[in-house]
Amino acid sequence: MKWKTKDGKEIDVMDMDDNHAKNALAMIIRNNRDHDILNYILKGKEAYDAELKRKPKAFAPQGEIAQMMEDQMLNDEYGTMDDIMDDPYWHHH
Repeated sequence: MKWKTKDGKEIDVMDMDDNHAKNALAMIIRNNRDHDILNYILKGKEAYDAELKRKPKAFAPQGEIAQMMEDQMLNDEYGTMDDIMDDPYWHHH
């Protein structure tokens, strides 16, 4: 979602710092009627929820056994942290 600044620059809302976001919200509240703001929020939430449903979910292991299996797979692929630190490369740099 983009926000257009007063100088016309478009920035991603997720890139706003907290103070900028608060000021943007204050401006929206000042310049709109309460029920309009509530409608905007609810319609935006519906659109946001629909967007989340369309996006593929990132894989995240669930539970202790799944985490152990992922850790084992990574150890098999790359070695353990001890194996990595024993590599002579790290002793020369």
